[in-house]
Amino acid sequence: MLKVGTIPVIKRIVISFQQAGIFPIVVITGVDEDEVNYRLRNYGVIFISIEQPEQPQLLDSVKIGLRYLSGKCDRIAFAPVNVRMFTPDTLIRLKNTAREIVTPSYRRCGGTPSSA
Repeated sequence: MLKVGTIPVIKRIVISFQQAGIFPIVVITGVDEDEVNYRLRNYGVIFISIEQPEQPQLLDSVKIGLRYLSGKCDRIAFAPVNVRMFTPDTLIRLKNTAREIVTPSYRRCGGTPSSA
């Protein structure tokens, strides 16, 4: 339950998605399942538990979320909890891009900006 300032990262991500008008929001829970459920209980998110939370793999979490959302959405936005510093405006710009797959970039480089 890493925090940025006083807000847990997972809560910051959910709030950013909500402000960007992205719904439904699905949170795949792992080791910190009880804490995540507690922190987000009033945010209208859908929780899905990983069967083996001790050794969660990102790809497994993605597959679980995609299976759940299959047939429920036209588009899907994905944000792992370790990518925490993006704004609702970034999400809105991605959402409004008319391409099939959209990846954010920083200074024309994909991925997370480095601190170099």
